[in-house]
Amino acid sequence: MLTLTATDAKTRFGQVLQFALVEPVAIEKNGRELAFVISSEQFHSMQASIRLKRSEFDAFLLALDAPAPPNAALLRAKRLHAKTVRTSSAR
Repeated sequence: MLTLTATDAKTRFGQVLQFALVEPVAIEKNGRELAFVISSEQFHSMQASIRLKRSEFDAFLLALDAPAPPNAALLRAKRLHAKTVRTSSAR
């Protein structure tokens, strides 16, 4: 990945755009990454991926909110517990 200072990116902007068609270009100011220039193809691909992940996450949240189907082992344990409580209270 190409990294340029903000000043270099400003003076060589045409080249920055050409490089960005191939790979992201990092722009630094005071030695810290400030921004990236990416191609429109990369941008749209990232947006589609984010939308897909978001829809998967939303489906996951809906599944968490949905009532859980009865668990056979849990139902047996509840029946056994209720039977034990009735038996011990009858004494």
